[in-house]
Amino acid sequence: MNQFLVTTKPIVALLAGAFLSVMSARAAETAESPDAREKPLVLLESVKKRDLDSQLAVKQTELQRLNEDMLKRQKEQESLQQSMDSIAIAVAESNDLLEQYLARKKYLVRALELTSQRIEAERLKVDGLKTLSDAQGKQRDHIAKQYESTTIRSNIEGANFRILSQKQAPAEGEPAPKDMAAKLLSEIADLKKKLDHSERNVSSAAKLARDSMAAASEKLVQADNAAAKAKKTAQDWSLNENAEPVAEKIEPDPQSINPKGDSAVEKKGEAPEKKP
Repeated sequence: MNQFLVTTKPIVALLAGAFLSVMSARAAETAESPDAREKPLVLLESVKKRDLDSQLAVKQTELQRLNEDMLKRQKEQESLQQSMDSIAIAVAESNDLLEQYLARKKYLVRALELTSQRIEAERLKVDGLKTLSDAQGKQRDHIAKQYESTTIRSNIEGANFRILSQKQAPAEGEPAPKDMAAKLLSEIADLKKKLDHSERNVSSAAKLARDSMAAASEKLVQADNAAAKAKKTAQDWSLNENAEPVAEKIEPDPQSINPKGDSAVEKKGEAPEKKP
């Protein structure tokens, strides 16, 4: 073991000396050569260039990413704008429908009001006509009672006439004038009682007929007023008899009218269509 250490030490020393000599020679060459002095600067510039290239690559990547983000945001903005335009169109259409529905509601409310007025007018008219019919029935009863009273008066006058006739010479086969006169006077007395009762009935029937006729007249006047109100409402709201909007009048085509003012259909000899 000791022998090995003794023999290796000189070898290590020789190797170390050789290495030092080589390094010294290279250091001398470097100190003496101009290229050796410029080589670190070149390396430094290369390092700086690599660093700049790396930074440029990073910036380029970032710019590319930003451009992609910008394109993405632009597409999103265009998509949102299209969606907003579609919504605006839908809102406009909904507004149109809403206006149509509101106009329809307004028309229906007016049509209902007009129909209600016409129903009330017809109801009053029917009630008035029924009352008028009842009043005419009472007038007929009044006339019947007047006829009855007139008949009684006629019978009384006929009895009086027969009494006067008996004062003349009686015909053959007739009873004595005194007996006939007494009988007629008794008949006249009964007829006068019936006449008094009949006159009271006539007076009562006349009052009932007058009151009933006045009530019928009042109801018919109310019906006429209600009908006039409904007609004015229809005119104010431009509604026809069916509670529908009145169609605008269309002016006739001047070419279809001949100089005499007749339509082209009449000019050909055809009968014009009658409007309902």
